[in-house]
Amino acid sequence: MLKIPVFLYVQKLFNLYEEVEWLYFKIKNKIPIDLERNSWSMSPKDLRVIIKILKKRIANKNYVKVLEIGAGVSTIIFSEIFKKKKMRLISIEGDKKWFKKISNLLKKYSLKNYVRLIHIPYKNYKKYVWFDKEKIKAFLENNKMQFDIIIVDAPPGMLCKKARAPAIPFLLLYLKNDGIVILHDVKRKDEMEISENWKKYFKKSVKYNTSVGILIFENKNNKETN
Repeated sequence: MLKIPVFLYVQKLFNLYEEVEWLYFKIKNKIPIDLERNSWSMSPKDLRVIIKILKKRIANKNYVKVLEIGAGVSTIIFSEIFKKKKMRLISIEGDKKWFKKISNLLKKYSLKNYVRLIHIPYKNYKKYVWFDKEKIKAFLENNKMQFDIIIVDAPPGMLCKKARAPAIPFLLLYLKNDGIVILHDVKRKDEMEISENWKKYFKKSVKYNTSVGILIFENKNNKETN
């Protein structure tokens, strides 16, 4: 009889657990059942943390504007859950192929009217690679954008060291006085160092111990995450 190595058996059980958790999440939140996630996607636990924060903010405000840096499955989920709520989602993506994939998914699930997905390519600034700042600035200022929440989940770390670091202080100009910034993947070494540097720009930060870690930075008198 062929014996399966213990680590492979454990891995199979873990994969099965993730599949069941993902299915339960979709059913509970009325997400299209055929929506698939990949290894880069936020986990259901990460999504639940951010959804809870979004719901709190919507409950306390007339209208909420959210900027998502790095589109993905999360873009579909936030659009679906909050499509009939008082929320406006702007999502910026740097990878052209991924942008097209998410755009097609939004069209497939009839969500294009609930999110503005924008392709802004990455630019090499010699010391780092990040989104083209001039194009972001032109778009946000032309549309007079000020955000309640900014979610930073890109660029991917493979582009350069501390790839997400330039987001702050650059995006602070577009964050409301009582706004918050959400940094994903803070258990990674680069994001740990980024978060330490970002703390000087904010009143306080709150960490959520998910599988990859989420850190919420509060601007001035924000009380939403308490």
